[in-house]
Amino acid sequence: MQYCRFCGTEALNEARFCGYCGRALTGTTKDSVDTTGPTQPGIMTPHNIPIILSNQPQPDATHTGTGQKDGDATIRPGQVQGEKAQNIQQSGEHQYRSQSAQPFSYHAPQQLPPVPPMPLHEPHQPHRSASRQLDSQVHGFAARLMARKTTKWILPLIAVIIVLVISGISVVLGNSNAPAISVSGSSTVPSGEILHIHGTGFLPDGSIVLKLENGLALSPLTTTGRAERGTDREAGSANGSLMLAAGQVTQQHLASNKALVVSGAGTFDADIAVSDTWGLGSHTLHATENLGSRSAELGFTIAPKQATLVVNPSALDFGKVAISRKVLLSLLVGNSGERKLTWVADTKGTVWLTTQTHAGTIQPGSLQQTIDVAVDTTHLKVGNYQAAVRISSNGGEVQVGVKLTVILPGQQQAKLNINPGSLNFGRLVTGTRKTLQVALSNLGTQKLSWKALAVNTNWLTLSANSGTIERGGRSQTIYVTADSSRLAPGNYSGVLQLNSNGGNQKQEAALVVISPPHYQSSRQTPTYAPESLLSVNPTGFNGNTNCSYAQGQGWFCVINLINSKGERSLNWSASSSGLPGISFYPASGTLLPHQLMQVNTFIPDTTCPASANLIFAGPANTIHVPWQCPYQDPTLSVSPYSFNATADCTFSSFTQVQGWICPATLISTGTQKNVSWSASSSGLPGEQRNPLMCHGTVPHLG
Repeated sequence: MQYCRFCGTEALNEARFCGYCGRALTGTTKDSVDTTGPTQPGIMTPHNIPIILSNQPQPDATHTGTGQKDGDATIRPGQVQGEKAQNIQQSGEHQYRSQSAQPFSYHAPQQLPPVPPMPLHEPHQPHRSASRQLDSQVHGFAARLMARKTTKWILPLIAVIIVLVISGISVVLGNSNAPAISVSGSSTVPSGEILHIHGTGFLPDGSIVLKLENGLALSPLTTTGRAERGTDREAGSANGSLMLAAGQVTQQHLASNKALVVSGAGTFDADIAVSDTWGLGSHTLHATENLGSRSAELGFTIAPKQATLVVNPSALDFGKVAISRKVLLSLLVGNSGERKLTWVADTKGTVWLTTQTHAGTIQPGSLQQTIDVAVDTTHLKVGNYQAAVRISSNGGEVQVGVKLTVILPGQQQAKLNINPGSLNFGRLVTGTRKTLQVALSNLGTQKLSWKALAVNTNWLTLSANSGTIERGGRSQTIYVTADSSRLAPGNYSGVLQLNSNGGNQKQEAALVVISPPHYQSSRQTPTYAPESLLSVNPTGFNGNTNCSYAQGQGWFCVINLINSKGERSLNWSASSSGLPGISFYPASGTLLPHQLMQVNTFIPDTTCPASANLIFAGPANTIHVPWQCPYQDPTLSVSPYSFNATADCTFSSFTQVQGWICPATLISTGTQKNVSWSASSSGLPGEQRNPLMCHGTVPHLG
């Protein structure tokens, strides 16, 4: 036996060429096979060019009647010719050559096809060939198997997708009602209240996103139904009721993490907290499905907050008062809402307790009003007494407890009392001002002389620094203004020192100064900036409609000053004409570009009709704001607005007909004349009124 020095294939001793690679055999033995790396098979070099012998074509080289050439008609290297040439190399595996193979010759090939390369430096070994055959079969089988499996799973997948699409279309078409949202209750909601909405006709078990017309998304806060948070769902009642509030989140974040899930019936319910930051007026709420483009919208209106009554302090302690004395303390009444507040005060029939101011109105943003409360011990005996001042309004009712101890006459002296105990100016933008009130009273038996001073603070100014209050006289008010124009952002505190012959007291003041919001001009600021212009809102006042009023005191009218044009700060000042005693809080200041400031104007009580001019001057313009109080028909007010038999009435068994006695206070406002009145009732039979009290005249109390 001999071996091919190039591929290591065994060959007969009589063979002249390798039956595998076609190279010339040189009688190489197994031990002398070249291991330096074979030349690429099929490439004819001067050292391996085989000798080609002519060979006649075989009769069966072409299939008769087919016109096609047999693939084995031409004998290539590696083929053995017998009765019919057979391919020795099949699918990369080497088969053993028959020891009885006949000598063979070759046709001269037109072009030698490439032969698959053999592994380097490795002689042909039968078990290696079998391994390669097995690998080839495995890979080929895997490829065919994957092809079959791909065909098998792709077709069902496509079918499933088609079914799902058809099902989705069927569900949408089956849900013939277009999605809609409606309001449960009124579509006009005060700022800070809850808007209740109900949705119908949405994709069952789908999800939606709620947002305002400006794209502001609404974020779930507490869940009493179903909400979707990413891939998690919180189970609850079937209606999907949610509490929602304004959140500063993007629509994409909300859609993927905080969507509201629709019930299986295609409905949902949600409670939306109306934020103060949305602004008053008309708004639109959009409910959009996350799957598809269907949506519904709802129009609603944000109204101003209801008027809210605020009274300070919550109780009055007169302390020790001698017999036959009259002493006054003050209450401060305010409105923290956004609508006009109308209030009436009474003492629930207590004869030794009276209010000097009985009724009033307070506009939003107006300063507080003062109610002087007096106790008269002329007909009281030594001992402890308690009562209450009731303040009824369209913004709620407050009852302020009153207590005192009546003593025998003793040393005569004055006694100072202040209300409130501290001043909190809250947050002020740099350059703005704010005014608060301090009420001073004399609880003593002599005239009170007082002095006020802001200690170690340059940002507090007082409307008055000294005064006197007679024995039993009405309280006096100091208007304290905080000015942040010379302050950097930060927290500030100060002390208001009050000294008198009736004792000394300190009042703490607190203020937080913040930076103004950055204003971006729509155009570049020119090299020469024009003068800023002052504008006002409103441009006129009617004392009966858009000003606050307290009987016996006067009017407070709130005006907004605006630096409306230009990019410069402007200094302003206020003055008046037409009526004496008009005051402004504050009376001057500085407005930054595009800044707004509120000014409270006080007009003392006077007989109507009357008129005056409020004058506001800036560096480039002066504005005259007319004020008038036309004649108004008399208005009768009653306190309280309603009765509670247990709290406001007394059950009597000594009258001819047993029942409740409920005292009421009637007050006339809006006129300087007496008002005639009468009373009637409905609802319960047998209601009786004292014949002497069924009609009468209410005198003007201003």
